[in-house]
Amino acid sequence: MAKKRVMSKKVAELFKRVPEKAFYEMLIVFKPHLPDPVRKSLEEKVESILEKYSASVKAKAIWGKRVMAYKIKGNKEGYYIMYYFEGPVDRIDRVRREIGRIPELLRYLVLRLEEMSLEKLKLLAKKAIVME
Repeated sequence: MAKKRVMSKKVAELFKRVPEKAFYEMLIVFKPHLPDPVRKSLEEKVESILEKYSASVKAKAIWGKRVMAYKIKGNKEGYYIMYYFEGPVDRIDRVRREIGRIPELLRYLVLRLEEMSLEKLKLLAKKAIVME
């Protein structure tokens, strides 16, 4: 009878899959006529969702109220916020799903960026609050 071969814990640690990280750009459009405290709490909620799924916000650009090309849920305007963050690739679907459940949200879009440096980030996020 053949002996079962068992991998040692040290060797198993070497082969353990490390989640790949990537840079993302996320645009969020909130309803335009929300009071400032409500809008602040929604920004904090979005940031806590990102933090919950091990994503770190690198920059945040508040674009403010803008007129949209067409009405969304009866609104001609929207309050725009752009986030640049780094997070695990295998958790981005959960982030999208949870952010999509915010009732005050009109639209959102999450795009994966190929590569990112701090210099590129500063160029992309004009008038942004760069976190790092």
